[in-house]
Parts: sequence; C-alpha cells; structure tokens
Amino acid sequence: MNVKRLFFSTIFIVMIIAWISSTIITIIPDSTASKVCYLDYYAHCSFTPFGTIISIIGAVSTYIVSRKLNYLKF
Repeated sequence: MNVKRLFFSTIFIVMIIAWISSTIITIIPDSTASKVCYLDYYAHCSFTPFGTIISIIGAVSTYIVSRKLNYLKF
C-alpha cells in the first residue's frame, strides 16, 4: 500500500468515526442543556432528530465517496 492510499484511507476512516460519534452525541440526554430538543427532552443538541439525520447522511456519504475512490475495501 502506498503512502497516498494509506493517508487518504486514514482520513476517510477518521471522518466516518467522527460522523458516527456526532450521531451518538446528539441523542444523549443532558440535564444541563439550556433548551428542550424537538423530541421534548433535554439533549446535547437542541435540534436532535435533524442533527442525528444529518450526521447519519454525512457518515454514509463519506463511506460511499471513499468506496467510489477505492480507498476503503470493506
């Protein structure tokens, strides 16, 4: 595996992990939040269902782009 392929594979994996972790963080309840989210509970993200959907779309699109560019093989 050459250096360029290893570099971009690492970048894509880190991006996918970041998207997945932001998806999880948006739905975690938080009692110290200042606003109620759209699902009527206090969460880290005040627009919880929409932020979660955006993060899932970001993770899936990053995965698709990395597959199209042949940087990820799984």
